[in-house]
Amino acid sequence: MQNKNAVILGAGSYGEVFLNYLKEQGFNIVGFYDDNKDNKGKLVHNTPILGTFKDLLTNEVKNKIDCIFCPIGDNKIRTKYLKKLYDFGYEIPNFIHESVIYDKDCIQGKGIYLLPGVIIMPHAKIKDYVIVSMGSKIAHHTLLEKGVFISTGVNVGANITINEKAFLGISSTIMTGVSDIGKNTIVGCGAVVIKNVPPHHIVAGLPAKTLRVMETKEQSANKIIEEKPFKISVCNFNNLKKVKSYKKLLKTHFQNNIYYSYEYLIYFETKSDKLRYFVFEENEKPIVIMPFYIRSIKNSSYFDVITPYGYGGPLYNCDIDVNKLTKFWDLVDKWYLDNSVVSEFVRFSLTKNHINYSGTLIKSLLNVKGKVKSNEEDHWTSFSKKVRNNYRRALKSNIKFNIYRGEEITDNIISDFHNIYIETMKRNNAKEIYYFPKQFFESIIHSNPNSFSIALDYINNTAVSAELIIINNKTLYAFLGGTRAEYFSDRPNDFLRVEILKWAVKNKKNYYVLGGGQLDGDSLYKSKKMFFPKDEDTQFYTGRKIINKNVYRDLCLRNNVDFTDQNFNDDNCNDFFPAYRK
Repeated sequence: MQNKNAVILGAGSYGEVFLNYLKEQGFNIVGFYDDNKDNKGKLVHNTPILGTFKDLLTNEVKNKIDCIFCPIGDNKIRTKYLKKLYDFGYEIPNFIHESVIYDKDCIQGKGIYLLPGVIIMPHAKIKDYVIVSMGSKIAHHTLLEKGVFISTGVNVGANITINEKAFLGISSTIMTGVSDIGKNTIVGCGAVVIKNVPPHHIVAGLPAKTLRVMETKEQSANKIIEEKPFKISVCNFNNLKKVKSYKKLLKTHFQNNIYYSYEYLIYFETKSDKLRYFVFEENEKPIVIMPFYIRSIKNSSYFDVITPYGYGGPLYNCDIDVNKLTKFWDLVDKWYLDNSVVSEFVRFSLTKNHINYSGTLIKSLLNVKGKVKSNEEDHWTSFSKKVRNNYRRALKSNIKFNIYRGEEITDNIISDFHNIYIETMKRNNAKEIYYFPKQFFESIIHSNPNSFSIALDYINNTAVSAELIIINNKTLYAFLGGTRAEYFSDRPNDFLRVEILKWAVKNKKNYYVLGGGQLDGDSLYKSKKMFFPKDEDTQFYTGRKIINKNVYRDLCLRNNVDFTDQNFNDDNCNDFFPAYRK
């Protein structure tokens, strides 16, 4: 360890103490780094303060330093900083004073600091980023989890787990017989703990009793941000009561739009992508909701946000004053800042809900959206010649059409649709995200029967072409479908959509949305456009937003992505976003 170039992160009193310890062990202390920008250039015992934590996350600085010590007392900050520095490639050594009595097998991590006079009995275990201060004693078979701080003169009994980021105050005692001190717990100075302490509790006294319970990260994330008469809150789906509350909200205020239904949204939730939703209120009345997934960013304490696959973004009624969306996005962005969200990616709907977006709008694919005419004849004459010819050809194969709605959609009907759909996905080498299981359709359809129809073509009693239709008020959305390859020559797909339009006319629907292609103008787009050759297409937008530009840049650098490659002022930019996930 001799003659290594080291720096100390944190120029407070604990940092000064470490300066002495490290010099005693032969380290060459290059300087301090401290988050107070005003301290840069100052001297601490003739050792300069060279910069801030962010300066350490550059290759120029890293190349001059062998290792870093971070004797910061705040467990959350110390753990976060050391983890980031380790991920960036720094050596994070342990510091064990020569007077410490311990068994080497106890040390099971990095960034562990054991100060003078500490005694660690055999079979104890110490994880990353733990500090044990002067004269403290840890008994056998006790576990100190990541980020724990043990103050001076503390006694910890045997067979006890001190969980992540717990803080034990000066001269406190954790008696043998206690088995668990909870995560983020604070034990007051001189306290004697004789029973387990739950997470986030502050305890003190003899014997120790709970003084209060600290707000958890989850509770902090659910805080309401208010600027009267407006306020925004973030809600989760952690229990059945909350799920029912969301369903009632959607049905009562937002016409039960299926793209926002719980059954649709929950399918895309993963272990790292947690489903949440914003509720924006004016005078206590909900006027906007927006579901999203908050995603943890690997090897960091930060998050990013995306909206679900399909049509999303803010949902509101058509009579809203769109200027209120400016306030909605303003409060959303404040919540992002408060909750360590680095970036946001939004898939908007076709209802122009991208208006007043606070990020950068990117034009994506054109979507075919046709007006349902008042009679079948007007539709027939408006189709391209190819559609009419294909329809006539289908009739020669004795094709039959049926459309099922509500309780008519049985599991057998769903199976007929699903078999055709999966066959089509395989034939087209579709991405994995598009392979929805049959159970997904059963759940979403049976939970919202009036929001779906399944259209099927039959030849000789065999289902040969299918389309699952989402019904949102007066608009039909062609969600998913397909055709069996061996029946292509019978043109069942064009026949299916002509019949769907006949059904739409009879049921007084206003629009039929067929979507777009994989690229604007490709063969898939053209096959849809033939049904509405004279209707104006609708532009599909996505939105990109960088909330914390410095962190975004750091994440890109860490993943060897050139941040400057992304031109966010170009509304036709379709580079991968966020770039650090490339």
